[in-house]
Amino acid sequence: MKWAAALWCYAMSVNMRSDCSRILKLALALAFLSIGRLQAQDEAWNLLGETPPGDTPVPFPLPASPGNFAAERIAISHDRRTIYYTELNGYNAGTFSRLMVLTCKGASWSSPSLVLSGRGLLAPAFASGEDGLLLDGKITSRGSQGWAEPTAFRHGEKCHYLQQTKTGRFYFSIANREETEWDIVRAAVPGSGAADEKLGLNIAMHPPFAGFDMDYYIAPDEAYMILMLSGARDFPCSGASDLFITFSDLEGHWTKPRSLGAAVNPPGANEWRWGPCVTDDGKYLFFTRDTGRGTHVYWMRFDELRERLSR
Repeated sequence: MKWAAALWCYAMSVNMRSDCSRILKLALALAFLSIGRLQAQDEAWNLLGETPPGDTPVPFPLPASPGNFAAERIAISHDRRTIYYTELNGYNAGTFSRLMVLTCKGASWSSPSLVLSGRGLLAPAFASGEDGLLLDGKITSRGSQGWAEPTAFRHGEKCHYLQQTKTGRFYFSIANREETEWDIVRAAVPGSGAADEKLGLNIAMHPPFAGFDMDYYIAPDEAYMILMLSGARDFPCSGASDLFITFSDLEGHWTKPRSLGAAVNPPGANEWRWGPCVTDDGKYLFFTRDTGRGTHVYWMRFDELRERLSR
C-alpha cells in the first residue's frame, strides 16, 4: 500500500484541484482492487489452489499414496497454510494409518510429508497454540525434534474425537456401558477434583449401530456442535449416516439436532457421512463421504447454512 500513500502525498501537492481529485480517485480505486485480489488469492491458494465452493459440497484434493485414501476430520491452521490429515487403508482390525502434513510457502503447496505412522492416528485437531495435536483419544506435541509419539488422553478409556475449545476444556464423545446411548462429555480439569460433565444429548442408537462411534465437532466458542448420527432412534437418516447440528442456548442446554440438509445428506442407503470439522472462522465445513464409489474429504461454504439452521 506504499504506492497508494505516495500518490496521496503527490495529489496533495498538486495545485489544480481537479488533478488532485482524479489522482486521489485513481489511488483509492487501485487500493480497493488490490485488496480484493489479495483476499481472493489468499482464500484460494491457501486452500490447495482450489476455488472456494458454495453451498454444494465438492471434493477437497488431499493427496494419498497408492492403496490408501484420505478421510476423517482434518486440522487446518489459523493462517490456512498448514493442513494435517490422515490417510489410511481401510476400517478393520488391521487398519494402518499415516498422519500427513501439507504446508504452503509463498504461493505454492508442498508435497505431503509423513508426520507419524501407526494405528489409530485418526482425526487430527489442533490443541491450544497449534503446538499440540489431538487424535482419536490421543495427544501429541511438537518439540525441537518434531512431533512426539502420541499418548493416551486417558489410559483405559475411549475418548472418541477428542477436541479442545477456546476455554481450554477438552471434549470427547463416549457411550454408556451397554453402548446403546452416546453423549458428548466435557472433561474435568485434571487435579480439580471435579467430575466429567455430560452435555445431556443422550442419543439412543438402534442395533446394529449400538456402540457405533459418534463423530462430532464442537465450535471453538462452544456455540454449536455437528454430530454424525447413524441408527439413532429419534433422528432418521437419509443415508447410512447423516450430519446434524445442535446449538447451545443461553442456559447451556442444547437444541434438538437438525439435519444439515440434502446437500450434505443426500438420499442413499449405503452412503456414509462422518468426520465433520469447520475452519476456525466458521466459514467452511469439511467432512468425509463414502458414496460407495470411493471415500473422499469434501468441503462447502457453511456460515450461511449454519445461520439459517440456528433460527
